[in-house]
Amino acid sequence: MLLADSTVYRPDAGLRPMDHYKDHLPAWRYIPRQFLLSLIRKESSYLAALQKNVRRPFWDAYFAWTANLGTHTFFMFMLPLWFWLGGQHFGQGLVDVLGVGLFFTGVLKDLLCLPRPLSPPLHRISMSRNVCLEYGFPSTHSANAVAVALYSIAFLHASELQMLSKSILGVLALIYLTNLHFEDIAKPLDIFAGSAIGALVCYLRWTFKSDIESVVISQSIMVPLVLVPTTLLLIRLHPEPVDPCPCFDDGVAFASVIMGTHLGHWRFAMSYVGYPIGSITYNFGKTGIFISIARIALGITTIISWRVLMKPLLFTLLPPVFRFFELLGLSIPRKHYIKASTYIRVPDKLPDESLLNLEEIPGLINRINRSHSESTGPQSRADVYEAIEYHEQQKILGNKNRFISDAKYQAIEEPRVRYDVEVITKIIVYSGIGWLVNDQIPILFKVLGLCV
Repeated sequence: MLLADSTVYRPDAGLRPMDHYKDHLPAWRYIPRQFLLSLIRKESSYLAALQKNVRRPFWDAYFAWTANLGTHTFFMFMLPLWFWLGGQHFGQGLVDVLGVGLFFTGVLKDLLCLPRPLSPPLHRISMSRNVCLEYGFPSTHSANAVAVALYSIAFLHASELQMLSKSILGVLALIYLTNLHFEDIAKPLDIFAGSAIGALVCYLRWTFKSDIESVVISQSIMVPLVLVPTTLLLIRLHPEPVDPCPCFDDGVAFASVIMGTHLGHWRFAMSYVGYPIGSITYNFGKTGIFISIARIALGITTIISWRVLMKPLLFTLLPPVFRFFELLGLSIPRKHYIKASTYIRVPDKLPDESLLNLEEIPGLINRINRSHSESTGPQSRADVYEAIEYHEQQKILGNKNRFISDAKYQAIEEPRVRYDVEVITKIIVYSGIGWLVNDQIPILFKVLGLCV
């Protein structure tokens, strides 16, 4: 039985990184990977020179701080405010473009398993520890940046908003476009691909926004009968990465949120005909600052309570169910996830890469106080393989100055053990968050008199 924690990863002395990916990827994934990898490697040297010339302490701190606008924790706590404070249509659009962009960039990352540009010579600046564990191509940050900026601009031109609301959306679009692209300045190929995905997702969502809304509020039973299986199928078809990567976890979380918010729309429309979709009426001029703050506090507290209660409950209830299905031969485990039959229980306070646990908040504050983190050298298993292969090639070419000691690799931590029940738990918890935001919490506002 297993109760495991993270261990220090040390690459085998005889490991040949090129064979590692060749042996684990089918030809239809390996061939395009090798083509794109050759382009990525060409970027490192001239990008290192560019980074050296343009970097300044002020901009390092600014971009590291504002990069928090692209974290999942920020999205999870800030996106609901649009639903609760009168911006339901804009909020749902943001959830959709962010979630779809994140999911499909994650699909491509795990499909191609392309590393980030080599460090050194590049320096990586970030306040997020999870970014270091992801593959590089395409850039999820750029997809998010373009999607948020373009959707905000489109909404600005199409809606009759007050000047304050227009100013907020304009500043939001500017920050996302500048920050997330400067943060990814070391990855032009990643930026281009990520930006293209973000722009395409935004275009499709904006073009078909009326059709999507009319279907969701149609009160047809086909909405959940199509939406739920489609979401689960997409999650199941998410490609298996060669190395441990958090892209799948992030994709599951956001896909579940999209499913939950639309199911909330659908159910709300059946019960509260005539109200704005996903919300009890809101007017700041009549509601005032105190009731608005009360709405936010109540909503956030409800989300946190749901997550705090459901995770341990599901971690207790699901393992026996999974073991039963294993006996029937119906288990389909993912790579890097261990079966329920091989462990006694899921450890308490298991980290959630998609959203901070309450006990992790002090650590977040400490990271913020440090302004930002700058690092060189491999930070994940994929980085290790890429660095070893690169230095082997340099030695073959006689460029011995490029060689780096194995001491650089000995601090790499193996990603934590992942349990099969985590996937279903994440689907239930995050779809529940979306459903609460769009359905139950607005109803709670009405019951408690927090509306006009």
